Amino acid sequence: MNAAHAKDSKTMILKTLDTHLSQSGYNRASARAASIWHSAILPYLATRFGLVLVGLLADFYLLPLLKHNSVLPSPAANTQFPDLLWLMWQRFDSGFYLNLAKTGYWPASTLHTYSNWAFFPLYPLLLFLFAHLFGGSDVAFSLAGLLVSNVAALLAVCYFYRLVQREFGANTASLSVIYLALFPTAFFLSAVYTESLFLACSVACIYYAREHHWWPACAVAWLHSHGHKEFFCFSRSCGNTGR
Repeated sequence: MNAAHAKDSKTMILKTLDTHLSQSGYNRASARAASIWHSAILPYLATRFGLVLVGLLADFYLLPLLKHNSVLPSPAANTQFPDLLWLMWQRFDSGFYLNLAKTGYWPASTLHTYSNWAFFPLYPLLLFLFAHLFGGSDVAFSLAGLLVSNVAALLAVCYFYRLVQREFGANTASLSVIYLALFPTAFFLSAVYTESLFLACSVACIYYAREHHWWPACAVAWLHSHGHKEFFCFSRSCGNTGR
């Protein structure tokens, strides 16, 4: 009888410990998510809102003054709502990425002339997949470009915050995110460009390497190798980050 009672007590104690450990793990995960939301994602989103306002001002007040410049986009096409909300993020190489997502690589005969073979396939492939989920129209491709770029930018910010927090603490991590978001060329992270995807893969790869999580690090590095030619410079130094 005493043995059975002792066994029941031991079982109850183990269940209680499991419950406390589960709650403790959930609380830590919740605190980590709240920290990322308040210290990384919200400040970054605030800067994106500011960039949209700057873009609107440029479209309505600067483009009309430069309407005779053939290199710049047409004021008429870029001041129509709601098109202007995504057209402001499509400039220069954005056309290559969108065309690559729509029609694929040009014939090999173009390699010695004007060609899109210099662009790696990961970003256009993601645009292709999401654009067809949205219907496959020109607007769908534009929206897919904004979605992929901005989701990648948010992932980059989250991993960047976690990496800096791991190395230097939460205050430095929060400031680092703000400095990153306010950097003069950080508007490219929201444009139809590969920069946000490149940054997300780079920071995620370094973060997993620092944590000694080699399978995720290798998986991200494999994706990275299909996204940007600068990966091959990045890969030479990434191997030392896990030491």
